[in-house]
Amino acid sequence: MAHGKGLFAGSARAGRRGAAIMRWIRARQLNRSNPYVYLTHARTHASADANSR
Repeated sequence: MAHGKGLFAGSARAGRRGAAIMRWIRARQLNRSNPYVYLTHARTHASADANSR
């Protein structure tokens, strides 16, 4: 059985990745920025940039 971060995420690596994502989301919230809007904007523009190549 996994211990620590891996207990809920399935593995320690997945736990670290999940923690990093949650820290990023929280930092966005503290800076009064909506993480969903930011990611939607970034994904839209990344797709447009990839299609223009």
